[in-house]
Amino acid sequence: SVDVVERRPALCCRVVDYDDETYAVWTLDGRSGAEWRVRRSFARFRDVRSIVKRLAPRDVYEELDRTFPDEAAFYDTVSSIQDRCRALETYLRRCLSLLLTGPHHNKAGRLHACLEDFLDVPARLASLELLERNPDAHLRRAAQVAAHQILATPSLDSVVSTIVEACRGKEGHDLLTAMATAIDGLQAALV
Repeated sequence: SVDVVERRPALCCRVVDYDDETYAVWTLDGRSGAEWRVRRSFARFRDVRSIVKRLAPRDVYEELDRTFPDEAAFYDTVSSIQDRCRALETYLRRCLSLLLTGPHHNKAGRLHACLEDFLDVPARLASLELLERNPDAHLRRAAQVAAHQILATPSLDSVVSTIVEACRGKEGHDLLTAMATAIDGLQAALV
């Protein structure tokens, strides 16, 4: 039997950047819709490669290994870095697809667990499971982040301050009236 029940088979990743000797790997969990980034060195990619070699069937490993890039040369160009990012992305994506498309073997669960560790899934497992049970939470959180980004801009600091000042010490209907008056005044100033 193959122990894949606890694995997250719907992981998608992209190698999106290279900076300071590390690659930024963007990951999307298809079940929950959550996404995150981790930074990994080329040595960590090589570690994954050696684990894949140990755990995957030989024919699968040999096919995957053809996509693994060479280590960086003494001097890298922008083009060589981009090529290596694409090759690392291809390698990771093919490894991740093994749980869905590859032959299931007695080490498939351990192989996928290694990939999940590389992508830092265990550290996010509780929140991923919560998002699966409550998909609206992801939307609410995204809206909160967007609202925070908008309200954190310096140009809106004075707007928020004006509304807060107008509403200070008011309650109920008076609070709503003060808010409406402050907002109307701001709108008139903008037009």
